[in-house]
Amino acid sequence: MGALIVSALQGVLPILLMIALGYCLAHFKWITEHTGHFLTELALKVAIPAMMVNNMNVYFTTESLREAGWGLLAPLLAIATSYGIGTLVSLAARIPKGRRGVFRAMFACANTVVIGLPVATALFGEEAVSPALFYFACNTLVFWTVGVMGIRRDGGGEFSFHLKDLKAIFSPALTSFIVMIALTFADIRLPNFILDTAKSLGSMATPLCLIYTGFIIQNMGLKNLLHGWDRSSALVMAGRFAVTPLIVFAVLSAIRTPEIMRNVYMVQSGMPIMSQTPLVSKAYGSDAGFASRMVLATTVFSLIFVPVMRVIMG
Repeated sequence: MGALIVSALQGVLPILLMIALGYCLAHFKWITEHTGHFLTELALKVAIPAMMVNNMNVYFTTESLREAGWGLLAPLLAIATSYGIGTLVSLAARIPKGRRGVFRAMFACANTVVIGLPVATALFGEEAVSPALFYFACNTLVFWTVGVMGIRRDGGGEFSFHLKDLKAIFSPALTSFIVMIALTFADIRLPNFILDTAKSLGSMATPLCLIYTGFIIQNMGLKNLLHGWDRSSALVMAGRFAVTPLIVFAVLSAIRTPEIMRNVYMVQSGMPIMSQTPLVSKAYGSDAGFASRMVLATTVFSLIFVPVMRVIMG
């Protein structure tokens, strides 16, 4: 049990430290509304797309994608189902219109690389890398399509598939992800100088997103952070750590997959909220304060979830 707690701490503490750094930088006015906008643009249009290129190049091959089979479909089906249930919950619970999209995205989508990948490898060894990244691919697809469209609607944008909305739907992050999937299946490798550049730029993505989260928390004030806990927050926690893992379990019970894949998918399903969520929420006019509060809360709670899930799985 001690080793499991240490593994969870090693995955979570760097996240909390980067959020704390953003809070301190905002407190000392090193980050303002103007520089915060710059961080948003830099992350969404440069760093995150570069991270997609690097991750797809490093972790995926034509063979791994083709051999995944039903194992790749399982997390996609589970995450999409979780998003659908989150949609029903947001309507039944009368979540305010300005935060319904971000509520649904946080309900279903997890931090599968920054926290999920190191936790999975710590618990199950190097053989956990492939299934962890299969889950990441499905998680990424759901978040950057229906997830971002829902967040965009929070800020007054339209939720549609009209041609005029294609630019908004195919964000730089989603576009780079789709292009890399196509190149991987075609067995086309980008030149090393492009891959090296993507690796360097992509390494900024997580720090930028988490520092920005700290900036938003500082703007809200710690008192407001605690006082802002409401039914929406409780339902997001339930979606992240109960509903989505149960959906993944149900899907895996119906689809035959290797044991290592089942174990990794279960752990991934209960990871904290994606670190990009507050930044994307701010960019599209959704409730970024709500998103930041939930990133912090789910990250802390994952310290409990990971050891408990590992004990349940044996």
